[in-house]
Amino acid sequence: MRITDIRKMFPSDYICHADLIDDNGKRRVLRAVIDHVEQKKVVSDQGLTGQKWVLFFRPTHSGYQPKPLVLNVTNTIAIASVHGPPTATADINQLWGGKEIELYIGSTRSVAKWRPVYGATMPAIRIRGRSSGAEEMKEELRSKSEATPDYDKPPEGRQPGDD
Repeated sequence: MRITDIRKMFPSDYICHADLIDDNGKRRVLRAVIDHVEQKKVVSDQGLTGQKWVLFFRPTHSGYQPKPLVLNVTNTIAIASVHGPPTATADINQLWGGKEIELYIGSTRSVAKWRPVYGATMPAIRIRGRSSGAEEMKEELRSKSEATPDYDKPPEGRQPGDD
């Protein structure tokens, strides 16, 4: 096995950024469907234990079963902004179950003062939501960005020097 990230030397039951790097060192995006969210007792790399919210995924069309993701505030907000936050009438599994998201490698700043890399920018898993209509919105934005104005021509009804 070729090691393309040091984190691959220390396997985990939960997905981390290194799981989104292929054997050639290239970053990839994982498109996954949320199965459910639950609180679990999680042990960190440093041996600390705590209750964390964990996101579980359904197997992909090819049969690959993604590892669960321990949620942080940033990723929870990213999902809620697309698929909705839990409310008194709709719990999180009703809202998010069966919804598709994309996991990709972003970055974060290390805030653990005990780490030798305190304050350094570190790779991290980030989430993009995929709402129904997301492709249509992307296409609309793409077509608007491609329609660039002709800055060499004055606006209609105006002549150079009309200011």
